[in-house]
Amino acid sequence: MRERDPFGRRAIYLRHLSLTHFRNYVHQELELPPGLLVFVGNNAQGKSNLLEAAYLLATTRSLRATTDREMVGWTAAQEPLPYSRVAGTATAAEGDVRVELVIQTARSESIPGEEEPWPEEPEPADLSVRTLRKVFKVNEVPRRAAEVVGRVKAVLFGPEEVETIGGPPSLRRRSLDLAASQVDPAYVRALQRYTQVAAQRNALLRAIREGHASSSQLAVWDGQLVETGSLILLQRLALVRALQESVQQAYVALSGEGKPLTLSYESTVPVLRREEERASVQEAFHRALERSRPREVLLGTTLVGPHRDDLRFFEGKVDMGVYASRGQQRSLALAVKLAEATYMRDLSGQAPLLLLDDVLSELDASHRAGLLRACAAMEQVWLTTADEKQLPPLAAERPMALYRVERGTVKVGTSLL
Repeated sequence: MRERDPFGRRAIYLRHLSLTHFRNYVHQELELPPGLLVFVGNNAQGKSNLLEAAYLLATTRSLRATTDREMVGWTAAQEPLPYSRVAGTATAAEGDVRVELVIQTARSESIPGEEEPWPEEPEPADLSVRTLRKVFKVNEVPRRAAEVVGRVKAVLFGPEEVETIGGPPSLRRRSLDLAASQVDPAYVRALQRYTQVAAQRNALLRAIREGHASSSQLAVWDGQLVETGSLILLQRLALVRALQESVQQAYVALSGEGKPLTLSYESTVPVLRREEERASVQEAFHRALERSRPREVLLGTTLVGPHRDDLRFFEGKVDMGVYASRGQQRSLALAVKLAEATYMRDLSGQAPLLLLDDVLSELDASHRAGLLRACAAMEQVWLTTADEKQLPPLAAERPMALYRVERGTVKVGTSLL
């Protein structure tokens, strides 16, 4: 059993990773130490797939795949029942936790632990058109997806995360939701329920527009939307406040720019800071729904709630999502991820896995050093690179392991540092 660190946090790291028919990995078993893990290899060899697998264990979802089918390796077609499997064992102060995810061809019978009911349909021979389902286990016990999130905590930064700053609001909402979900199971449940209620309410709004239902029927759905939505809104506001200082510090370290940086959460529910109590937020939510009702009926969709909110970043008065350079947006997106890791560590007492995919190539030497200094408080950092010579000298100042990745195979390597 591991000791608590001097600050009272519970050290956590992934000590074993097992992959079967996952992406370009046919079968891979990895024993992993704490510290800095550097995965070196040319492009398209499988480095990013390792980080994706670790993130799946933490959040049950991939930020890269648009469908589960993309994660199932082609070699799975050789199996009688095609499947893909990712499993990992994390070590923490309270003992080991083993999380397992299997993506497999759907059968008509129910499987405990599946994420959601899947439609029954004949299974074609071609894997590319088969219906798939996810099955989760924690310590060998089947669990639903919501019960798995956060058992292993992780923050992932990849090249696509730059779009979080200047891309659509949905990307910024997703980032907040993934961070909050890993430290609060109630948030996961509220988010799931809110999505269901919003879908039902939208269907009713369309029925009202078409004359098939009455506006009086909205009251029930409004109440449920406000109940779950207010919890989400309050959690997001608290998260943004917690991120503010950490983002500023990390951004200065990465970019060298010291101008004041402000995070602004823009909600469709007008909430004043002094009113951020559950009852006050719910009252403001109800009023906002009443004001928007005629337009919602006209459009057939819910216009008020956290699903319509946004998070914006300002350097002074400059909107970074609109006017920042690509390099500035990259530094800011990385700073946000480092701040999320700090938030999760401070709130849960567990430093999450920090997964950094190809972050060194666009940073100069001083900013690479600043990045590694910012990562020093994390128990385990996964970093991919095509060139290990990009690692700053201070990388050798903490425990480090190097792995060579080639054609879906990982081998322990020898550092040139």
